[in-house]
Amino acid sequence: MQPRSDPVTREQTVWVRWHQVPAFTGSGPRSRHYLLDHGSGRVVFGDGERGMPLPAGTNNVVARYRTGGGPGGNLGQGAIAQIKSPLPGVASVSNPVGADGGAEVESEAAAVARGPRTLSHRAAR
Repeated sequence: MQPRSDPVTREQTVWVRWHQVPAFTGSGPRSRHYLLDHGSGRVVFGDGERGMPLPAGTNNVVARYRTGGGPGGNLGQGAIAQIKSPLPGVASVSNPVGADGGAEVESEAAAVARGPRTLSHRAAR
């Protein structure tokens, strides 16, 4: 658990981290696991037998992720308001905080130049 400031109300709250797994095969009913399809951005939660289901309620999930789109993906506060595909128990979505940090795709030459520096200076996790 980690305390953090709510992005909408700015109140201090306690959030519990969930963990990405490649499959629910090792997940039990109380496992806070989710699957992520990096290509589509689709997030799947458990069904109560293999992984916990998404908690009931509103404003109780905070997600941080990176995906493509470059600067065009920098959306302002409130710009996301449509669910791509319906999810049980999810009535609506929104982004209370704007998305930023989008950059153009790195060229192959830049990646080749950066690669050795990244590998030789990678911090331990």
